[in-house]
Amino acid sequence: MNRAWSGIVMGVCLLFPLTLSAQERPLEFGVDGGISVFMPDDEDADNLTRVGFPSRSAFGVTAIRFGLFVSPRVAIEPRLALTRSSDGDCSSTLLDLFPSVLYHFKDFDRISLPYVRAGAGLTHSRWDCGDDDDSDSQFGFGGGVGLKIPVAESAFIRLEAAYEKWVEQGDEENWDEFIMGYSVLRFSVGISAILN
Repeated sequence: MNRAWSGIVMGVCLLFPLTLSAQERPLEFGVDGGISVFMPDDEDADNLTRVGFPSRSAFGVTAIRFGLFVSPRVAIEPRLALTRSSDGDCSSTLLDLFPSVLYHFKDFDRISLPYVRAGAGLTHSRWDCGDDDDSDSQFGFGGGVGLKIPVAESAFIRLEAAYEKWVEQGDEENWDEFIMGYSVLRFSVGISAILN
């Protein structure tokens, strides 16, 4: 019982400052669409081009982003995609998490805001099908340059050009445990809602 109360008290102590900071600083929620070109490291593999809105992660899962300004020019912004599907005894879970730091060249206001972004993240997949189950993770890093253009008191259009590098995993001679590395070139247009 003491352990449960300690957890609750710690949770409240951790969430209280975040709640206060959220009231003082803007929060940004958004989705993006556009063109993504996936370029495998293997020269014999073909590039894959995806066009759509909202944009999709490496696994083809719709991704959202949310950001918290920690200063008038710096924001922490994770991109998140999560899906779970099942069919009979088989199920799969796909996760894409890519936190970034954005630096704006002007203090936050309802004005056009040029920015640069850098981050690193992971994609993780897990599938279970009867006695057959497996999981894979792949790590990546990248960044972009962009511009946020205000279209209303609490909304921005967001234009960005970005590059990501996803690192090869495992030994190429063991295809069961090998994930090919690839690069992604993205040109996106997004919409962001600003709270506070």
